[in-house]
Amino acid sequence: MTSETRSKFIFRSPKLSYTENVFVLPFDNKVWICVIAVIITSSVLLLVTLWVEWRIANEEPELPPLADASTMNASLRDTLLMMYGASCQQGSSVLPRSCSSRTITMLTFTVLMFLYASYSANIVALLQSPSTKIQTLEDLLASRLKFGVHDTVFNRHYFTHATEPTRKALYEQKIRRPYGPDAFIALEQGIDRIRHGLYAFHVEQGVGYKVISETYQEDEKCGLQEIQYLQVIDPYYAIQKNSSYKEMVKIGLFRLNEHGIQYRENAKLYTKKPTCTGGGGKFVPVSLVDVEPAVWIILWGGGLATGFFLTERFYFRWLRGKVRRIVRARLKH
Repeated sequence: MTSETRSKFIFRSPKLSYTENVFVLPFDNKVWICVIAVIITSSVLLLVTLWVEWRIANEEPELPPLADASTMNASLRDTLLMMYGASCQQGSSVLPRSCSSRTITMLTFTVLMFLYASYSANIVALLQSPSTKIQTLEDLLASRLKFGVHDTVFNRHYFTHATEPTRKALYEQKIRRPYGPDAFIALEQGIDRIRHGLYAFHVEQGVGYKVISETYQEDEKCGLQEIQYLQVIDPYYAIQKNSSYKEMVKIGLFRLNEHGIQYRENAKLYTKKPTCTGGGGKFVPVSLVDVEPAVWIILWGGGLATGFFLTERFYFRWLRGKVRRIVRARLKH
């Protein structure tokens, strides 16, 4: 029969790219397997067709030769590279010659074109989507969010005396700062940090949502999440033991609840979570974190290419020196 009051971590849902690799989300695992199978199968079929084409050209002297810079050779590396480029909608400087091999190439480009269009459309939607992965204290502890706590007496008491492993780790790793003041800050400061994102602020819901309703824009009220931290029970009405007024107080509280008076007072005292009315009216720009997997691919690719280049350079230099030593040894004899 008491008024429910809750103190929770309130934060704006981070973008999906902060918790997931959005570049693998557009397709299911089975679809990715099918795409790889299509590329490999098309490469093998094209390789077989080119090999048969080469055999026929060598067996028939009257046919024109295949030694042309624009003609694809019967090489598995070339066919795989061409089909991989087709999946990225990239052309090739060499083309097959026969109608059968060109038909395989055309069908593969057509199939991969539809996959590329679907992939691109899903990526655009995923980059604008919020993440729903943070649902528990464990998820909150493992996230990239920064933390703050409303500077009140009971918050300092409960956080500093937490014994449950997850709650204690959250305080030790996210709240307590050995080289500076702890993350206990004023209400307005914490609510303003929530506005900018990637920040979780522990505050009493009614007070926090009141400030949010008064200061946030409509689109900034969308995507608000909350996670319970304190392990406390609701307060009870206290009266004298064996008091003769016990039944009177009990009946009076029930009548307050039945007539809606308690609900009315709670609605006036505790502000509810703001409703989202402007979620689709603001464009979210793409940041470096959103394209982090692509940047890592470029860096790894550049590193591997540099490593292969240096390896080939040293190998051919060593091979050239070996040939020179052999030639000199033969000339001496």
